[in-house]
Amino acid sequence: MVVAPIKSALRLTALNDAAARLGLKTGMALADARAMYPRLDVKDADPLADRHLLETVAEWCDRYTPLVGMQPPDGLVLDISGCAHLFGGEAALCDGLVRRLSAQGLLVRAAIADTVGCAWALARYGDDLSLPRTAGQSHSTISRSSSRPSAVRRESRDPRTPVMPSDAGVPGSRIGSLREPSGMTIEGVEQT
Repeated sequence: MVVAPIKSALRLTALNDAAARLGLKTGMALADARAMYPRLDVKDADPLADRHLLETVAEWCDRYTPLVGMQPPDGLVLDISGCAHLFGGEAALCDGLVRRLSAQGLLVRAAIADTVGCAWALARYGDDLSLPRTAGQSHSTISRSSSRPSAVRRESRDPRTPVMPSDAGVPGSRIGSLREPSGMTIEGVEQT
């Protein structure tokens, strides 16, 4: 587990699988976590090392596309427009990327969607899924994770469905207690 000073307290900023199984959560105060489990082994956060690793992974990802953008502290955006067919399609590209980075010891969550915001939300909060394109539908999404097996769901999302803040790329730290749809719809966002 990794801790960093946040809001006048040391807080958990990264967990391993064992800590997650214990019910510990990122953002939890270290004092609260140690009250439950006194022998926790924690390390101080090292933002410079994290940045260096993200830059290294970004450079490695240029094998998939020349357009790789960083979303610190822990994200990358790859514009694969016109590149996916070189890797056998979107699903094969996504699976290959997750598999190869996982083999290097990284825990990976990846998503492909028609918009950066949708891919961002799926990669952070979505289940592993594939939504196939259907006649008259312009939305397809793919999400893969090295932490659980892939699954395929056959469903489609109505473009009039309300967009949740996380769907629109609003960072979790800014969502706070918001649980209601934003009032915008996919159809409305596409028209703006």
